Amino acid sequence: MRKAEKRKKKKKKKKKKKKKKKKKKKKKKKKKKKKDEEEEEEEKKKKERKKERNERKEKRDIIDTDIRVTSVFLSTIQTNGADEFTGRDI
Repeated sequence: MRKAEKRKKKKKKKKKKKKKKKKKKKKKKKKKKKKDEEEEEEEKKKKERKKERNERKEKRDIIDTDIRVTSVFLSTIQTNGADEFTGRDI
């Protein structure tokens, strides 16, 4: 009788352990999903930041080129005179 009772207890313990392991696996899957969502959000934020940086760079480049062009224009006027741009002899 005692051996049979011990076997029953062992079977019950094994079943309980298996159930606990299944629950833990489910929890881990949920955590992974949350992590994946967080990673995706971080990637989206990074992409948005990159876009903003690129836009700022483009604006700076445009301003820099405008400044260069105007400075060249003014320097040529000072050295050669305005007749080059107006087409008239002064």
